[in-house]
Amino acid sequence: MKKSVFVTYVLWFLFGGVGAHKFYLGRPAAGGLYICMSLLFWFGVLSLSAAVTEHVVDAVTAFDGSDHSFPALPQRRSGVSVMTGLSMMAPLMLAGLYDLFTIPFQVHVANQRLAADGQGVSAPAGSTFRSDDGEAAFSAAKADELIARYIAQQQQSRTAAPAVQTRPAGGGAPTFGKRRR
Repeated sequence: MKKSVFVTYVLWFLFGGVGAHKFYLGRPAAGGLYICMSLLFWFGVLSLSAAVTEHVVDAVTAFDGSDHSFPALPQRRSGVSVMTGLSMMAPLMLAGLYDLFTIPFQVHVANQRLAADGQGVSAPAGSTFRSDDGEAAFSAAKADELIARYIAQQQQSRTAAPAVQTRPAGGGAPTFGKRRR
């Protein structure tokens, strides 16, 4: 069944964090990677919220004391930093941003794979055939098969008949491009 760019964008928007659009396009390994990145993302959210809460508590504690100056660098007790949380969230956000711009191409490649699989011809991942060029892909595969058969026949004929060297009638050196009289 031909894949749709619209459906892929809807899946990306609603369930992109768990890779639903990748599963739809027939790429379960990439979908599984999205699930792992989603788990990492949520651990990052929890780490970020813990770090921010810790900084707010330190700031309020310092402000409520006798000194009303804002602390320059609050002390960290748990060792969780804002950068740790953000770095855990970054892979999924970058992957989602990448997909935002490349979904039409990804759908195109998925449709190529479907067209090639439907005709029994396996197209390489970077194939340049469009989905409506399924017949051209089939013809190209047949041409490759004929070429391979021709080369095999040529090799068999070389091994079967020994090469006979012919010399010119005069018995001298061969004449390359010269006319005989």
